[in-house]
Amino acid sequence: MDLIIITNGPGELASWVKSTVSAVKNKNPHIRISIFLAPCPFSSGQEERVAREIPGVDVVLNPRQFIEFLISGKTKEFISSREGIVIFLGGDPFHAVMVAKRTGLPAIAYTVKASSWSNYFRYCLVPDEYTGNKLIRAGTKPETIKVVGNLSLECVKLFHAREEAINLWGLSKEILTIGLMPGSRPVVLKHSLAYFMKVSEEVYSSMETQFILALSPYITVDILKKSLSHTKGLMLEGTSGEVQEDEKGIYIKTEGGIKIRVIQNKQYDVMNCCDLLLTLPGTINTEAGSLGIPMVICYSYNKPEDIPVGGMPSLLGKIPITGPFLKYIIWKMSQKEKFFSLPNRMAGEEIVPEIRVLSRAKEVSSIVLELLQDIKKRQEMSEKLKNLFMREGAGDRVADIILEAINNR
Repeated sequence: MDLIIITNGPGELASWVKSTVSAVKNKNPHIRISIFLAPCPFSSGQEERVAREIPGVDVVLNPRQFIEFLISGKTKEFISSREGIVIFLGGDPFHAVMVAKRTGLPAIAYTVKASSWSNYFRYCLVPDEYTGNKLIRAGTKPETIKVVGNLSLECVKLFHAREEAINLWGLSKEILTIGLMPGSRPVVLKHSLAYFMKVSEEVYSSMETQFILALSPYITVDILKKSLSHTKGLMLEGTSGEVQEDEKGIYIKTEGGIKIRVIQNKQYDVMNCCDLLLTLPGTINTEAGSLGIPMVICYSYNKPEDIPVGGMPSLLGKIPITGPFLKYIIWKMSQKEKFFSLPNRMAGEEIVPEIRVLSRAKEVSSIVLELLQDIKKRQEMSEKLKNLFMREGAGDRVADIILEAINNR
């Protein structure tokens, strides 16, 4: 009996996939769970390693092996039992549809956005009514939609109380803490980290603050050091720094002299320590929102030709001359969205500031300082975020639907 999970990027693996695998294995420990990593322009390069480390996973196919499976219907690592189900948990739904056809298995999808492939799935599982209605308006059959809750929140667990973590990492309870979340992809990290460090220096020059950085599981210390050393050709204003170590662990000493504590593998405890987060758009917004942590979300489209896109546009985007133009068109279309982050889209209003960064650190540091000086505004933001992401138990609901679909096949 097979559960074949189709997925791709770092956010999905760390949240959707991990939650689903855990819940399914708890209910049926005998099912074989395989993760197929589809080709993905958003990948960090560490997905295969992380997938193999998820408890309960039996087989992992990397993107090359995945393509081999689509072509031949089998690989050395995986031969289908012809019993079970395919579930789409991130990437291009087309890949899940193709695997379902290859194996002869039914397919279901967990999704937060509409797709032309939605009606190829037996069920479309969604985190909330807002997303379900969005899919229906885009043409998805209403009877296939099931609201299960937000899988991104299933793995948000704290190992330390807030004060305990603050003491553990050498922070002060009396000083406001800013958390830096610069992303999980090396190609993005060198730009976002240098920019966030520059913003931190500007904030510190105006107000006593302390800083902590949550290192993504996909970013090793070596990658971090490499990003800090490559500060030429940045598309945003930035600063350099170097990794140093003390009795509490590693930290970054920036060119301007501030100290940024670096913590590995405990990103939710880092969030919980913070009075405010500086972050990129992504799954992290939902996770931080569930903890009620105020945040400022930064994004930049200074080089539209470098925007990663999925599916067929990803392939077309690599064509010389026309590829960059296609990505520019995709970027222009994205500007029609009123909000960029999921919390604001779900709320239909700007709960958290979204800043399209053009270049200067001042664009963000001024807003950060304003929020740090306004505790009432941060408290209101926190309450709205908590209310937005209240639903629990999504992993168990998804597992029940998977196992029911297998039994009723």
